[in-house]
Amino acid sequence: MTMIRKWLFRVFGLILFLAVLIWASENSESVSIVFLGFRSDEWPVAWWMLMAFVAGVFIGVLLNSWTNTLLKIEARKARKEAEKEHKKVDQLAAQAEALSSDALQAEKGSAQKRLPVD
Repeated sequence: MTMIRKWLFRVFGLILFLAVLIWASENSESVSIVFLGFRSDEWPVAWWMLMAFVAGVFIGVLLNSWTNTLLKIEARKARKEAEKEHKKVDQLAAQAEALSSDALQAEKGSAQKRLPVD
């Protein structure tokens, strides 16, 4: 399922890129952008759209990397905790086995003492 999702995402990205490329070739008029009172140089609309697309991809990759790093750290901590608990369970199982074997031997010893000797 994840393989299909990856390929669908790639195909969607390629279609989006081609649509932007076609749109850019038809919109080559130069414009300047004003943001917070700052005026930019005049560039074709396609360049502004391309820069917005690249900035969005870059920000998305950064956010995804941050989230993945946090998840990997949490998974590593959980794995270490699970290993500790597994070792505790193994130790308790070994102790229980030792106690049960001691109890069986003690029971055999007491049973042999109770047998009448002829």
